Amino acid sequence: MSRKSRRRNLHSDRLAKINRFYSPDEVQELYGICRNTLGNWVRTGLKHFEKDKRRLFRGDQLNHFHRDRRQRRKSPCGAYEIYCVSCGNKHSLLVGGVTAEHGRQRVRVEMACPEGSGRASKWIKSDAWADIQAEAMHNPDSE
Repeated sequence: MSRKSRRRNLHSDRLAKINRFYSPDEVQELYGICRNTLGNWVRTGLKHFEKDKRRLFRGDQLNHFHRDRRQRRKSPCGAYEIYCVSCGNKHSLLVGGVTAEHGRQRVRVEMACPEGSGRASKWIKSDAWADIQAEAMHNPDSE
């Protein structure tokens, strides 16, 4: 199976050679991605520099970017956090705009992504929801 035919969200953090410079076309070929994905990576923190009006990426920066992405994905949400699939970030449940659907023993908490148009949701225990509500009342940043 070719590299382009497989969908991979998290890439190896050792794929790029650390002492090499890569052009955008070489990065796309190396990771099997399209130009839009590379642009998204740059917007989310992939460092680059420009030389003679050309964008270049260092191998060690590519590896560092992917290592950080993997680490962010591995860290679990805290008690007052919710994970958004749309933007791939964690958001605080203490900030306002959170809705809740009560079940028998659990509560489905949902909120709009502050960074995009997606929605994040998760199931929590009823007593945890009560703790979140109490903390939100004492939080000066809550709306």
